[in-house]
Amino acid sequence: MSEPITIVSGLPRTGTSLMMQILERAGVAPVTDALRAPDADNPRGYFEDARVMTLGREAAWLSEAAPGRALKVVAVHLQHLPESASYRVIYMRRNLDEVMASQQAMLARLGKTGANLPPDALRRGLEQADASAQRLVAAKGWDSLVVHHDKLLGDPETEVARVLGFIRSAADPAGVAACVDSTLHRQRSSRDDHDASGPSI
Repeated sequence: MSEPITIVSGLPRTGTSLMMQILERAGVAPVTDALRAPDADNPRGYFEDARVMTLGREAAWLSEAAPGRALKVVAVHLQHLPESASYRVIYMRRNLDEVMASQQAMLARLGKTGANLPPDALRRGLEQADASAQRLVAAKGWDSLVVHHDKLLGDPETEVARVLGFIRSAADPAGVAACVDSTLHRQRSSRDDHDASGPSI
């Protein structure tokens, strides 16, 4: 069997790009088309590949490009990963108030309005998407690790050590954790993100 693909997933604005940076520093090369340039919202880059958006229609590229590497797959697209590959999933979670504030700030900088949903409806939608993605990971039986955004920013070396153990990397946690910049945690909530809805996969 080919090497597993390390999938980094979660809702948008939960630290998935940061986790891709961590994996790259740990020696797991990212699969990215580099089309989305760094900007004020993600100054170190997005680490995305647009082909992820087409996984439901075309996935042949995955078995060629991704084994042994890291691929960012936003939560709603996890369902399209083909059964033919082996995966291990790092799932990012963040306080939903912060997620919504971060999305709003990003859309404002882009001059966009988003879905124009009332906050309560938006929050329910995010909760449902988060819970559904985590149930899928559990149902598939994929090896998985949940990383909480606030813990990663608050104690990066400890959380990075967990990640390195999960991917069986001998990299130095302190060296890898040096890429975590807590000053980029610009939307903060007094509520922790550990009680957000959804199962703990």
